[in-house]
Amino acid sequence: MGLGHNGDAVASLQSVLATLGDYHGPIDGRYGAETATAVAQLQSRYGLETTGSYDADTWYALNFWLPEEQGWPAEGALTSPRFLGTLSRTLRGWLAPARA
Repeated sequence: MGLGHNGDAVASLQSVLATLGDYHGPIDGRYGAETATAVAQLQSRYGLETTGSYDADTWYALNFWLPEEQGWPAEGALTSPRFLGTLSRTLRGWLAPARA
């Protein structure tokens, strides 16, 4: 997910990034420049390619590396069923093959 995407998954990501101190914009569900910058900061911190897009590697960093690093429980805010369910449904919609 990246620039131009909108919805609950983006709002959830913004909320997580705000909690981490990387995002300072409104939690509005719009993936704009501020969200992309925050994602790029997170990617840089974890040695990932800094694309500003929320990709599989960034998802992994938020859901596995960060909680382990912080000593958070596996079922923390970043891995909540609501967040992951919304994100999963959104990504499936974007990645599904186009139907004629």
